[in-house]
Amino acid sequence: AYLPKNAGIVRIHVAGDFKTRNYFTAFMLLAERRPDILFYAYTKSLPFTYNYFLYPIPNLVLTASKGGLRDDLIDEHNLRQAIVVYSKQEAADLQLPIDHDDSHAASRGGNFALLIHGIQPKGSEASKALNC
Repeated sequence: AYLPKNAGIVRIHVAGDFKTRNYFTAFMLLAERRPDILFYAYTKSLPFTYNYFLYPIPNLVLTASKGGLRDDLIDEHNLRQAIVVYSKQEAADLQLPIDHDDSHAASRGGNFALLIHGIQPKGSEASKALNC
């Protein structure tokens, strides 16, 4: 009821993830009830979302976010994934396009890369990459 009639595209979570199966199911039901809106999200909650990748809802696009505790499910089920890289060169070496504007995330294309972003632990390789 709170979504605008002309939303068009909605990213589920700017930060965060599906914490429970019921919470994820609620978004699946929302997508089914609002076929006029394209919903998309990144997730590391693969134990209860990976089956969705096999039987997707047309207007709900999920991307497995590499770097979680159950990355094995990405390979086991050949799930579409986003990999965070520290440089454009790293993405090129992996032969992955970089998603600069969520256009890859909101489509049903293949795997893609995201350049390191956000706050990183001081002194970590990730924080050093941000300063380059």
